[in-house]
This record gives sequence, structure tokens and C-alpha cells, in this order.
Amino acid sequence: MVVAALVVIPLGGCQGPALPAPGQNITEVRAYEAPPPVGVDALIRKHGLFGARVGYALLDLESGDPLAGRNENALFIPASTAKVPTTVAALGILGADYRFRTRVLVTGKVAQGDNEGVLGGDLYLQGGGDPLLTIQDLMGLARRLKDQGVSGVSGKFFYDQSLLRTFAEIEARQPENARYNPGLSALSLDFNQTLLNWRPTLEPGGEKGVVRAYQTPTLGDARPGLSAADPGRGRNVVPGVAPGDEIRWLLSPSAPVEGAEFLPVKRPGLRTARVFRRLARMLGVTLPEPRAGTAPRNASPMAGIRGLALADVVRLALEHSNNMVTELIGQVAARHLEGEAGDLSRGSELLGGWLRKRLPDTDWDGFRLTNHSGLSSKARVNPKQMAAIVRFAVHRRHGGGDYLSLLPASGLRDSMRRRFRDPATALRIWAKTGTLKYAKGLVGVFFAASGRPVAFALFVTDFDLRRAYDAAANVQSPEIAAPAEDWIRRAEAFEQDLLREWILGI
Repeated sequence: MVVAALVVIPLGGCQGPALPAPGQNITEVRAYEAPPPVGVDALIRKHGLFGARVGYALLDLESGDPLAGRNENALFIPASTAKVPTTVAALGILGADYRFRTRVLVTGKVAQGDNEGVLGGDLYLQGGGDPLLTIQDLMGLARRLKDQGVSGVSGKFFYDQSLLRTFAEIEARQPENARYNPGLSALSLDFNQTLLNWRPTLEPGGEKGVVRAYQTPTLGDARPGLSAADPGRGRNVVPGVAPGDEIRWLLSPSAPVEGAEFLPVKRPGLRTARVFRRLARMLGVTLPEPRAGTAPRNASPMAGIRGLALADVVRLALEHSNNMVTELIGQVAARHLEGEAGDLSRGSELLGGWLRKRLPDTDWDGFRLTNHSGLSSKARVNPKQMAAIVRFAVHRRHGGGDYLSLLPASGLRDSMRRRFRDPATALRIWAKTGTLKYAKGLVGVFFAASGRPVAFALFVTDFDLRRAYDAAANVQSPEIAAPAEDWIRRAEAFEQDLLREWILGI
């Protein structure tokens, strides 16, 4: 089938943007020819997905009429496509214009005279669950303290993360050093990640080649040290416990002599408060070491900032598939429904209940999300449920837009892992991807070549291989990780071929 589109192809089969030689023709232009359709079973064989369960549901976006289906009532692991029901419900519960607030509260007044500039009481840095809080925001808060004449505090400095439950990680079954599995707090900063650097150096009076490690920004102990035991190939760092029950990253004995690795922050509230304290000190405001506490009702606001509108936060969460951002969105929405902070499973249940009430004709048997981001192999959804959620979401309006305008689009950036860039699929797919080892998903809307918009949900899960993966002692070892990554690549290629057939054939 020849598609009515043109492709610019460098002569000589060059795969990159190499410059032509002088006098060489830069390009030739020819029609893009899509491969002929072969059907889903042939594609399963082509990509070697034997043993995997494949399921999908396609609905006409306007009428809701089913267009195609396979195992549409069977259960699958949703992976990050679970961010779709979470964000759809959160937008409905909180509203597209909802903004997260971060505040500084005080229990005293700024002294004049001999103790000029000293706050006669306690100071609280209070988190509102802002998933996109940045170091620039904290600098702005510190500057407002300085502008109001504060130079120090006679009492204590507390960080207040009481709005939400705190967690050291999203999913306990995931590797504890995975940057996508950070701690959660109403007072989170910079996606709750930190950078650990290490390099060989010459210690004064010591031996050449001693490894020095430091975290960025430097917080507390700047020398994490070495692990006594080797955690196995594929692991450069492991968590240890420092004085005060704080997480202290330790280098593996088999780690390279020089390197850097992003790591999850396990106590985000404390980290955020320490960064704020350091920034304040740079501006001339001295604060004591922070401690956890809840601001009393009589505390007065001294400074505050408001984050982006929720619709903008959702768009970024979907585009970058950030687990921490989605978990905080879901936690805040769930608290709004129940009036108190709960765990991730309870919050997911509350948001699922909100969706059930608005889609009463959907069969919700088996639908279960264990958290808000999909970072779990225990979650289950079926294609028909997810396609129904997408169709429901697209027909709602959020500040003049709709949910479709918040989804990543094919053909731009790397939001779909560099797929769907050919003329047949570029800009035609607006969807959220989902990726776990031995579980793939794609949920959203595609615009067929015929002009018909289609709500769809496509899942591929190999439950036997996933169970074996979960039982492995070290999933980051090359022997375990390499086959899993190969399976993901094959499943992604299958998705690309099948979506192309749907787009050209419906």
C-alpha cells in the first residue's frame, strides 16, 4: 500500500544526519510504501512473542461502537498505562485549574532592636504535594523570608509533610536503587532523585587510588563508603543505614573506579528541608537542622508559592511517564475524596471507585491498581475497561481543552520510545505507553487514514516470564536483565506493526 506522503531519505542508506560530500545530491524523495497487512497472529510469530497474552479493544471514539477486539475481557499488567485512569480521575476530582501550594508558616514575630531579624518562634516548611517543586521555588521562598527581615530563628525549623502519607519507595518489589522508584512525600523536590558521583583520588597522607564519593547537592555525609558485600553484577550501589536511620548509599566492590548514578531519595521531606536550609543560609537566613513536625493551627503564613495548573502537571506526567509525579497527583486526589491521607492501594481504590460511578455500563471485574503510577506487576486491567476510560476522558473538557490534548503524540520527541515516526503513523497516535519487564501496553486514541478517530487499548503480557523475573534474586544482573530488555524491544516492534495495520485498515 502506498501512503500519500513523502519521505526524505539520505542517499547511500545513511541512518544519521551525516553531511553530504561536495557536489553530492543531498536527498532523493520517494513515496513511502507501508508493508502489506499480515494480521495479528502473524505479527505475534514474527516478533517471537510465543507464550505471551495479547489483547486489545478498539472503540469508535464518537459512537462507542466496538470495532475490533481480542481478549478484550482478559486481564493484563497495565504498567504505566495505569497513569491514564489515575490522571483522568484526578482531573475530575480536583479540576484542571487546581494548583499545589508550598508554604512557610511561623509561630512568632520577627524581632526588632537588639535581636533584629530573629524570628521569635518556630518556622515550618509545609508541603502541599507539589510534584514539580524545584530548587528555584525553594530559593524564591528563602528570598521572601530575607525580604521580610528574617535573619534567623530562635525556635525550631520543622518540615511539615503531614498532608500525605510518606513512603520510602513506591513499590517494594522493585530494586531499591532504581531512580524511578523513589520515596514519596508531600514535600518532594526534583523528582526525589539525587546524583552520586565517585572517582579515584589521592587522599592527603593516604594511598593513591582511594575512591571518594559525593552526592549532589552535598547533604550530610559526603563519603558513602564501600559495601562489605558484593550485590552482584549490574549493581554499582546499595543502600546502607547511616547514624540517625538515614539511608546512606554504599559503593559495590565491583563498581567501576569512576562513575555517576542517579538514585532515589528515600526521605524526600528531610532532603527538601535541608536544601531549603542551605539556600536560606546562602541568603543570610540561618536555620537550625530540620526535624519533622506538623504546623499548629495558629501558625501564620509568611511566604508561599503555587505550582502549575493540574492540567499542565498531568501533561508533563504523561509525556515523561514520571512515577513520582503521578503518585503525588493520585494521593492528593484521593485525600480530597476521603478527607485524610491513606496508602497508595487505598488511594487507587478510591480513584477507581470514582471512575466506576461515571462508567456504570462498563464491566469492572478484575480491575485493580495497587498504586497510582502502575509500578507494580500485581495490578490488573482489561482492554475494554481502559478503552472505555479513554473515550470517557476525551469527551470531557478541561479548561478549554480535553484529555486528548494532554497525551503524548507520535512522531515528536521520544515520548513513544522513538517509534511511530513514519508517515503512516506520525501524529496519528495520541497515547500513553506502559513498560515493565514482560509487560507492555499502549492506551489512547489513533486517527485512522480513513479519518475515523478510535479509542484503543493494547496489551501484551507474558505472565510465566514475569513470574520467573519476580522470583530472581538480582534482576539487575545481565543474565536476567538482557533477555527482559530483548522481550520489550520485540513487544514494542509488535505494537508498532499492529498500530500501523489498524491505522491503514480501519
